[in-house]
Amino acid sequence: MNRLTHPSLSLIIALSSLFPSLVAPAMMNSVHAQTTKTVVYVNPNLGNDQNGKGSRDRPYQTLTRAIAAAPAQAVIQLADGTYSEETGESFPIIVRKSLEIRGNPNNQGYNVKIKGGGDLNSPTGAGQNVAMALLANSTLTGVSVTNQRDRGIGVWIEGASPTVFKNTFQQNDNTGVAVNGRGRAVILNNYFYSNSGNGMVIYGQSQPTVKNNTFERTGFGISITQEASPQLIGNELKHNRIGIMVEGNAEPILRENLVTLSTEDGLVAIAQSRPNLGTSEEPGRNIFRSNRGNAIKNLTKTYTIPASGNQITGETAGKVDVSASVAQRAPLPLNRNLSSPVENSSPQPSLGSSREQVWTAPRPFPNNNAPSNQPSPLNLPELDPVPNANTTRRNPSSRNNRARLDDLLVVEPKASPTSRHPNALPVPSGNIPSGNPFRPGASPQERVRAVGGQYRVVVEIRQASDKTRVKQIVPDAFTSRYQGRAVMQVGIFRDRANVDEIQQQLQQAGLNVRVISL
Repeated sequence: MNRLTHPSLSLIIALSSLFPSLVAPAMMNSVHAQTTKTVVYVNPNLGNDQNGKGSRDRPYQTLTRAIAAAPAQAVIQLADGTYSEETGESFPIIVRKSLEIRGNPNNQGYNVKIKGGGDLNSPTGAGQNVAMALLANSTLTGVSVTNQRDRGIGVWIEGASPTVFKNTFQQNDNTGVAVNGRGRAVILNNYFYSNSGNGMVIYGQSQPTVKNNTFERTGFGISITQEASPQLIGNELKHNRIGIMVEGNAEPILRENLVTLSTEDGLVAIAQSRPNLGTSEEPGRNIFRSNRGNAIKNLTKTYTIPASGNQITGETAGKVDVSASVAQRAPLPLNRNLSSPVENSSPQPSLGSSREQVWTAPRPFPNNNAPSNQPSPLNLPELDPVPNANTTRRNPSSRNNRARLDDLLVVEPKASPTSRHPNALPVPSGNIPSGNPFRPGASPQERVRAVGGQYRVVVEIRQASDKTRVKQIVPDAFTSRYQGRAVMQVGIFRDRANVDEIQQQLQQAGLNVRVISL
């Protein structure tokens, strides 16, 4: 085990003003008195639980062993790799003390994978199958969690107020993250993808802050029930069956969320639930658009949903007051200035700014049949499939032939005819050949034919202003992922001369340009 000599005093002091329950006075005193921080290292490929010491040169093999050995307030640093039963893990992995479990938050755990599940007897939720259980005020950051066991849950939170920051929860058989009990968890800047039942379920009397997360391609993006009263701020929910389901006596507050492309409804409220979508004093600034059913469906009997200050495209059902002067019950104070809850206290790059927008979250490579630890043949592991009726396509009749490619390429809403770079091709192009041109062993010629061009031009996003500068040069550029990092895709080009032209323009604006040969 190693010790670091730069404690997180300023960060903890800042968090204490926002979340007093997260930073107890006793913890503050102990942190001020402590001058070093223990780091426990884990490597599933090179570590050893019997002879290891948790040091950098002699790491443990399993997270299970590291949690047992680590003192409270330690950082557990996870190396790249898969943490599973095959590498010795015992599931569920239970955290009962204040620890920071850290993989690589800079790519949201793309190469740090926790895979598995085991039975957990919850005091309030009965028997659950869980990959990880956070039962203390711990921090989880920079990992990817998958539990494909029957009704498997990625992370179970109960009776505590942990911080879950910059992780990926994908392909869980039931739910990515479940929050129960009475705690005030902070769920910040995570990506939820293709979880069979729910991206997140919020139960009990919990009051989590759920901010700047992306929920995509699942049953219910967020399900809120019982007496829960979460704050949902700045989240993006897209391509789910229902974006947000509110039931029981739940009282969520929604501000600045984007709910789009649901196959049924954007938000549904039932039973005695009382969602607050905004008042004249506290405008919601939520956006509901392109949802196949109702944008908002209120099935409660007596409650009128306050929904002032939102952009609502589509029909609403039931009592929805878009000019509400005040909610029927006073909302909780919103924690708008929530900072990144993890300081760079171990040998990892900076975790970034709290002002990151939700739509910059990574998008894992959506090939459910491929091994999860293998990149795609094009080294494009995280492209966002967004098929919908308004996407740019040259030949609508060829939809069936494009089905496999639509699972691999970003499809953006149709831009105006003048906004696309004049030499860029639509993505995806028309006349897509049948089959999967990105399957292992596919020839470069097949890939080029599939997208209609030979070069993909992207710009690495290092700060928020980079996006603005890219849009000024290429208005229809859009967010994508390349090798686990956020990029803006400028276009796909046939001609190298056109690539050089746009590359020069972008570089003159101080942008970091990558040209990817297909």
